[in-house]
Amino acid sequence: CPKRGVHLTALAKVAEISDVTVLIRLSYCRPWVELIAASLLRAWGGMGAIPATAPRRRYYVVDATTVKCPGPRGRNWRLHLSMVLTAHRLAHLELTDDTGAESLSRFPLGHGDVVICDIGYARARPLREAVARGADLICRIGWRRLCLFTEAGERFDILTALRATTTTIAEFTVWLDPPRAGP
Repeated sequence: CPKRGVHLTALAKVAEISDVTVLIRLSYCRPWVELIAASLLRAWGGMGAIPATAPRRRYYVVDATTVKCPGPRGRNWRLHLSMVLTAHRLAHLELTDDTGAESLSRFPLGHGDVVICDIGYARARPLREAVARGADLICRIGWRRLCLFTEAGERFDILTALRATTTTIAEFTVWLDPPRAGP
């Protein structure tokens, strides 16, 4: 079905396989996809060693993509991935049908993990759950996507905050829920 995947693996000189084999392997075999990704990374510039002084945190990039099958009735799939940046390896892979939404709850995140994610992951409940598990988040959000709060419990207005800054880079501490008063 995903002919593009077959062409990509052939172009990268990783493997030449049928579309059915791609589907079967994607459905059942994360290490196989990891091998392809590692081969592509080596081909595109190498995988350097992790410096001994690197912090003992895991830095993840998470995203999903749709694998579109040809034809009007071709079944679509969504591939959800997390990659450990410092190790240049896949950490988690999940294949769903095309109704499987992007969500941080799909990934086994924990204390010390730093997750970089796109706007599709900017939903309060999964973000809250990831933070509760000890992960730190770097998440692109739309200015209307989430209701954020200041330390005083007021709604955070990002446009007003950006207008008030005099620098091109700004950092704001915000909450997904209003901070609770008292003990």
